[in-house]
Amino acid sequence: GVCADNLTAGERWMAEAEATSHTIELHEVWDLVQDEGEVWEVADLAELYFGEAATSQQLSALLVHLETSRYFVPKGKRYCPLNESEVAQRQADEARQAARAAEQSLFETWLDGAESTEVESEMRLDWIGHLKAYVLDGEEGPHGHWVERIAGHKVPVRQVFEILVREGVWQADEFLDLLRAEVPVVFASPLAEAADALNLDALLDEPGRRDLTGWDVMTIDDVSTTDMDDGISLQVLEDGTCLAGVHITDVSALVLTGSALDTGAFERCASLYFPDQKIPMLPKQISSHLGSLQPDVPRLALSFLFPVGAAGEVGAPEIVPSVICCREKLSYEAVDDIL
Repeated sequence: GVCADNLTAGERWMAEAEATSHTIELHEVWDLVQDEGEVWEVADLAELYFGEAATSQQLSALLVHLETSRYFVPKGKRYCPLNESEVAQRQADEARQAARAAEQSLFETWLDGAESTEVESEMRLDWIGHLKAYVLDGEEGPHGHWVERIAGHKVPVRQVFEILVREGVWQADEFLDLLRAEVPVVFASPLAEAADALNLDALLDEPGRRDLTGWDVMTIDDVSTTDMDDGISLQVLEDGTCLAGVHITDVSALVLTGSALDTGAFERCASLYFPDQKIPMLPKQISSHLGSLQPDVPRLALSFLFPVGAAGEVGAPEIVPSVICCREKLSYEAVDDIL
């Protein structure tokens, strides 16, 4: 009644109740009653804790603790103590909730780009993984729900993409379709090492491989091409006929069937060409060097030698493993000018 009629007295009563609540150690009461197997009135628990008839402020403070405590569960207007395993479970749940709340707060600050935000590397990697999957899968994927939960609101895919660019995870022009298709853009170390270990000199001396290094072989590709895998030649014979040669890089001599390089090429299926990049099927040591018909260096080839009659008729080719040495790397534009 005093509180209802007197605002100052009510405020003082609330302040005393709040101050009292900060001093209550409810586990001390729980230690006393957990093995009793009884359900307790608030007044009885207050008497156990305070040791005397409790004031209204003390009863109110204790009641708040009981309603939010990990040690008791309400049973009507009374309270039942939990056993030790139940308390331990509640304590673990509270710790998880507190950790999640702390992570949410930290994530929101990090998401806004605060420069002073310090995030553990393991946690950052976990966030980055979810955010990358969110951009690739879209808002309806499972990672979209994770982003909304930890951020506390929906975050546009474009904003998340820009955050990943800010963090140096992706480039501003990142090729997302390649990532969605899980196309490998680099070669694993074992494949790169296997390519580096190839000995071309030993292969050049294989018996049964024809030496055509004296022929005028040329390649015709784009100016920027580095993986020249086919060349052509034309030998004019004394009788007026010709021998037209088509020389293909002998990849099978470099990449043995069943080897790690062969398996890696099988998984990639093909070289991929895009306006701004190329993703080769084989490591660059093969695709752009040992297996590329570069000018003025000996290379392994499979040569198709077509006899061409004086009237232009083409006969059946002779197919031979060979060693060739290209004379020129020509471009389409250069050949157009020549023609």
